[in-house]
Amino acid sequence: MRHLITLSSIFLTCGLNAQSPASNHAWLTTDNISVRITPTGIHADSSGGFLLNQPGGNTVNLLSHLTPWIVGEDPAGNLKAACELEDPDFSDWKPGFRGIPNSGKVWKLTNDQIAIHLADFADNGVIDNPIPEIFAWPARGNQYSLDFNGFAVPFEPPGLRLLAEFYDKNDNGMYDPQEGEYPVFAYPGTYRLAGDQIAYAPFYSDALAILTNGKTVQTEARLLAATFACNQQEFLENTVFMDYRFFYSDIEKVHSSVFSLFTDFDIGNPNDDYLGSTLPFSWSVYAYNSDTLFDVKTGANPPMLSLNVFNSPVDTNGIYHGIYKFMPVHPGTQEYFADSPSYLSDFISYSSGYWRDGTPLTYGGLGHLGSSVTDWAYTSHPADPLGWSELSANNTLEDRSALVSFDAVELRPGEVKSILFSLTASKEAGISAQLNQMKEFKSLQDYLIYWYSFDSSFQMLCDPLETAEPSGNRMVIFPNPASDYFNIRSTGSPIKDIALYDMLGRWIGNYKASLDMANTIRVEVAGMSPGVYMVSWRLQDGKQGLGKVVVGR
Repeated sequence: MRHLITLSSIFLTCGLNAQSPASNHAWLTTDNISVRITPTGIHADSSGGFLLNQPGGNTVNLLSHLTPWIVGEDPAGNLKAACELEDPDFSDWKPGFRGIPNSGKVWKLTNDQIAIHLADFADNGVIDNPIPEIFAWPARGNQYSLDFNGFAVPFEPPGLRLLAEFYDKNDNGMYDPQEGEYPVFAYPGTYRLAGDQIAYAPFYSDALAILTNGKTVQTEARLLAATFACNQQEFLENTVFMDYRFFYSDIEKVHSSVFSLFTDFDIGNPNDDYLGSTLPFSWSVYAYNSDTLFDVKTGANPPMLSLNVFNSPVDTNGIYHGIYKFMPVHPGTQEYFADSPSYLSDFISYSSGYWRDGTPLTYGGLGHLGSSVTDWAYTSHPADPLGWSELSANNTLEDRSALVSFDAVELRPGEVKSILFSLTASKEAGISAQLNQMKEFKSLQDYLIYWYSFDSSFQMLCDPLETAEPSGNRMVIFPNPASDYFNIRSTGSPIKDIALYDMLGRWIGNYKASLDMANTIRVEVAGMSPGVYMVSWRLQDGKQGLGKVVVGR
């Protein structure tokens, strides 16, 4: 084993006093997507920000930038903000840890590097060949940060709550890669996993809010992002997960603070995009091409990109309230009432669901001076001629942006607020097929976030489900699609039980294996509605997994 690690280390910069492996951006990739992570979110370079590999090898951009906003009011009635648009150099946010020069970086590592690191430790209980990306990881107590990054990581709050997550092998709260510890993509109380590629970046609100030109919401923040390679399971392969965390470090409360995500979708040609949402039911906002059949850059059947929210900032009682406003923003000059925000009042108004001219978002057309006040824009299916969508309204074409805002919360000194979401692309042909797939993807992602226990059995989720008789050590669903019944079979450990859910996450039933057929369960589906269903299984050895079965007629 030592010889293998030594050969691998030829291609790595190892040892102490190495140059920091962090950079001002990092590309997170799968076989299907590439996402350019910057210290405050996503910012495109000349190639794009969220790239999707289309059939035939054509790569297209679907998003130019995504950044967080915070707005609020202090006890004296002063408006405060910390926001960013497309230019990270003209922003209320600054990259890095406050007061630590040269920390405005993005740290990235891969699951392969973690595997090599663990193999090195397992060899003799010592890391013989330090991997810079692992030893530079800015986690609490990392004694190697000064050597690999050129600075010591903060130890006490506020830095403590925003440092990079890691697997704490000895539960002492201190990151020591020499002891076999390693980075993870984590969200407290829900899951912990290594991730195939992970990026971490700290940032903070500038003392001078140069974009909003007002008082700043004094905040330390961090972004953690991850992609997962999963054998062409597109709900993961087409997705980047992003987790923002904000530590409010001022000494006075901020009332009615609103957190938002400002997103500039660009589906190929950015000047003819439309927006839509599935709010308030599944917390998703999406962008599609106004010509659903062809785009001058993407070609035939332009893809869709969806922003899916899982967790939002909690109130003082620890309750998630979810998305409460979805505002379209028109950066062009055609619609003066909805122009790109330029003043503090614009940022406050848009976050609260009001246009620049002071009128609220309303139902119909572009959402201005319509029939009734609404919180969510374009909630109808684009193919519904009687509903409200950009397609049915035949809205003017221009470069759209979206503002997704969350319920107002009170910010108290020392509090941490979080936003967990994903960006997922669909390559299906046609708007209806894309929305159906996005609904399926969101349901699978919800199940993973809220119910699935990530551990060493995570790879079982990523094993492809065969449609023929099983061979080898794997889980198999057959026949798939199913009309009257399907079998789920384990070629390894016996099955303990399975649960069946529809794509809205509603429980259908639980099923146990019989004593004489402990490796196979038969499920009757003759009376079930056609569609896609989730199959969750548990094995006798403690492993678990998740798959899909299509019920047809």
